[in-house]
Amino acid sequence: MIDLRRFSLNKTQIQIQRYSSTLVDGIVQKTLDETLQAWASVQPYDTVDPSSRFEPEVGRWVEEKYIMYIDQVIYQDNSSDLHPDADIIVADGVEYEPIRVQKWLHLNNEHYKVLLQRYDGD
Repeated sequence: MIDLRRFSLNKTQIQIQRYSSTLVDGIVQKTLDETLQAWASVQPYDTVDPSSRFEPEVGRWVEEKYIMYIDQVIYQDNSSDLHPDADIIVADGVEYEPIRVQKWLHLNNEHYKVLLQRYDGD
């Protein structure tokens, strides 16, 4: 089994920011609930083998994309009733939002493959 805490390919310490939101006078107000530290493999999307690519949702244009492999669950918008707000991932001081999350089980190593795009603050 691969231990992602010791995995050396682009090993990066990241910060996971978890939010909740409420509707106030028709405007969504986000609140930071918790901040987690984790190790992940983060690499530019262009370096990924073309046969394993997955694209963002139809209608989304993504200029700065990264692929992240991590052993902790990452939430994207509306991916869970308990966590309807997307996590924000901070890697090398830059904020990213997950736009696609896939759960993987490879060599008895459960992890998540996450497509990230640079967060624009919306």
